[in-house]
Amino acid sequence: MSVPLSVWTGVVMYGRTLLLVAAGFLVGLAVGRITVPAPEAAPAPAASVATVPSVSIPAVSATPLRRPRPGVETEDLAECRRSAAMLAGQLQTYEGVPQVWPAGVEGAFGAAELRSRLAVAWAGKAEVREVDCDEYPCLVELRLTTGDRSCCVQLDEALPPELASREGKSHITGTDDGMYAVMAFGDPSRWSDDIDLRTSWRVDEAGALLGERLADASASPEGSLGR
Repeated sequence: MSVPLSVWTGVVMYGRTLLLVAAGFLVGLAVGRITVPAPEAAPAPAASVATVPSVSIPAVSATPLRRPRPGVETEDLAECRRSAAMLAGQLQTYEGVPQVWPAGVEGAFGAAELRSRLAVAWAGKAEVREVDCDEYPCLVELRLTTGDRSCCVQLDEALPPELASREGKSHITGTDDGMYAVMAFGDPSRWSDDIDLRTSWRVDEAGALLGERLADASASPEGSLGR
């Protein structure tokens, strides 16, 4: 059975139309005239925000320092003053009061002549090592140079008349190296209970320090007390 030409012509025309439409679609896609909608992106998940608990800070009330008013003594300060005064009194009872040189103390008991007079009086018996005249009276540190260990008896007997009436105690220290002593030389016309108390403490302190020096010297390689 033959197909009429008109039918074939219609089919061809219809096919050409479809081809033209497809070609136009492709050309438009190529030149950007036809846009293909992009697939919608999934919405980003919302960022989670950490919840910070609220902290309640208590209010601090500033308390001003209580300072003593000028001229007003606090009870603590008054107590400290009383304690210091009591300790000072106890110290003076034990050590006495430092003594200045009285007016009129010169000659043999003065610092200028005492060493030279003792050097003459004790020649061959004792060696004067130190003379301390920072306070009244002078203290003399000596070392016996004889074998007689009676110390201060023989030295007192050898004193000249102007020094024989001396006031003040003596402190004697004996070692294998010999006899040492600290003697006070106070003018009897310038003597008192306060001077006697202070001088006794000074002699004992000087004697104790002398003993420590002798002990250190005996333990040292030299084994002798330096001047």
